Amino acid sequence: MRAAVRGYRAVELDAEIAGVRAVLEAAGVRCEADDPPPGLPSEVGAVLAWVIREGATNVIKHSEARRCSIVLTVYGRSVVLEMRNDGVRARGTEPAGSGLTGLEERAAVLGGEITAGRHGRDGFLLRAVVPLPAGDGAAAGPADETVPAGGRER
Repeated sequence: MRAAVRGYRAVELDAEIAGVRAVLEAAGVRCEADDPPPGLPSEVGAVLAWVIREGATNVIKHSEARRCSIVLTVYGRSVVLEMRNDGVRARGTEPAGSGLTGLEERAAVLGGEITAGRHGRDGFLLRAVVPLPAGDGAAAGPADETVPAGGRER
């Protein structure tokens, strides 16, 4: 199964963040994004890059956002990505697509999870939690300790 995710290596996380930031800004959406945590395994970075790409597509196609934020944080032995925007449209105005289902499948290959939904009155939150492989060299700490590695400490 991991071989399927390795095939997505062409999608580099730092390049995807820069590209998404530029696309959203060009569409009139102010975008603040963290740098990726250092030392992420390529398969983890690839899954997170796909989440960011799909998230940006959804911001442009399905929202009226003025702001978007992309936060990447290492928590214990997992990387958490939170992509928020402030432009949720009224419920039921858009047909369901397959993009989030595809993200769930990609994340599941690595033992990760995707959640998405309304957040607050007008916000939307796309969240990915992807575990780091055991013995990986990426920044990590004890499971109960927050390790700010390129993201914001929570």
